[in-house]
Amino acid sequence: MFAPLAWLVGENANVVIFARLALLPFGLGALAVVFLIAKRVADRETAWWTVAICLSLADWSLKSLEFRPDVIWALLWFAALWVIVRNIERLGARTAVALGLLLGFALLASIKTTLLLPSLALACLTGVFLSPVLKRQFSGYRWVWFGSIVFVSFLLPPALGIGALLMAGTTLEQIRFCLFEVNQAPLELWRSIGAGVVFLLVLVSAGWIFRRDDSRRAALGVLLLTAGTYLALLLGLAPELRKQTFLVVYPLVILLALHFSKTLGALLPAWRLVVSVVCVAAMGHLMVEAALWRDGMDNQRRLLSRTLALTDHGDMLLDGRGETVFADRPVYLAFVAVTTAAVEDGNLDSPDMAALTQHPTAVAIGELDGLPRAVRNYLKENFVLGEDGLLRVSGKLLEPSWEDGRWIERINVALPGSYVVVKNNEIVGHLDVKEPGLQIMDFGADRSRRFLIWRDAWSDGFRPRKQDG
Repeated sequence: MFAPLAWLVGENANVVIFARLALLPFGLGALAVVFLIAKRVADRETAWWTVAICLSLADWSLKSLEFRPDVIWALLWFAALWVIVRNIERLGARTAVALGLLLGFALLASIKTTLLLPSLALACLTGVFLSPVLKRQFSGYRWVWFGSIVFVSFLLPPALGIGALLMAGTTLEQIRFCLFEVNQAPLELWRSIGAGVVFLLVLVSAGWIFRRDDSRRAALGVLLLTAGTYLALLLGLAPELRKQTFLVVYPLVILLALHFSKTLGALLPAWRLVVSVVCVAAMGHLMVEAALWRDGMDNQRRLLSRTLALTDHGDMLLDGRGETVFADRPVYLAFVAVTTAAVEDGNLDSPDMAALTQHPTAVAIGELDGLPRAVRNYLKENFVLGEDGLLRVSGKLLEPSWEDGRWIERINVALPGSYVVVKNNEIVGHLDVKEPGLQIMDFGADRSRRFLIWRDAWSDGFRPRKQDG
């Protein structure tokens, strides 16, 4: 989706700014749909306050600019909820088709939709049995007819997506492993108990809301039970609890809190005062936490500048995260090539390091945090960290040993190519490695520490850091 804009911007470090701004319409669109939902189940004032508080949270006002599919996922999910609550008293075939397609595309945007789907299904089925508004529409087996249309429509986008992956060379085993095994979490007693308590509280509350013969109450019950069940499933089943995972429930929780606090008989001026204080406090916290006076994308732009300087078209980059290059340069992530085989074998934690030597990868990511131990060791043993700490290039720190009256260096070089020997930031020698393996260098009587560095990187301005942190 971003490729056309990247083509227009061209290869420069500022492309990351355009990449993030390109997601801004999706974030604003998601909040616009939240406003419509809030106005439908509550009132216009509550809807405005819901949006205002959302914009006071970093996850919606700043992190919504991150180059990731979560914001698009949120937009599709809220659009699906809007399709339901907009005309909840008249749910027909067109609504079912639209609902199924939106949910299908949401699944393509994020695997987290697999927890949203049973949450929404349970909420709707509970409403069918408890809400007079939904009972009248889905008498007999009409709810089966409606659900069947939703299900068939829902299958279309994933089928197209999986078909595209298979045509691109992805195997069914890779898809199965990534969808159903990587995202599994070990069952823990405290999480299971917490999930059960949350679900029971939400179920009782939704049942009380569903009892009244009112379309707004029916829509409110669906939202409450969907959000609560999703939170319970996250607590009990999610492999890790990150703030982005809760992105699709932040606005719903805020909406429900504002609506119920407003309808509990509190004085309207006092309610407005409390909400205003909450909004201002959240905005103040946002400004301090995010340090709005700083350039939050400076590191990303410097990383992109170094990547573009050290690589050419078609070059590979050993990147364990897959988030380094946003430009249209076809930099292939060599780490992905290694882990592809590991995915097929059902093992992501111990990728085959030998496979990395099959790719001419002279440039690697500098950051080591979060990478498997084998990858960290491989990077530290075969790459030299730059003085800015952003990238590594193929090379070695040379520390010769005393042998027969001379200082000799014996090293294993993983990547064939042309290298320079650097001492005190000056070239003092050259080494052409035709085959990976043991290389022997004789430094005579000089035991000074030197660096072996990929020649092209040195020519492009790469300078090593003295110590690899």
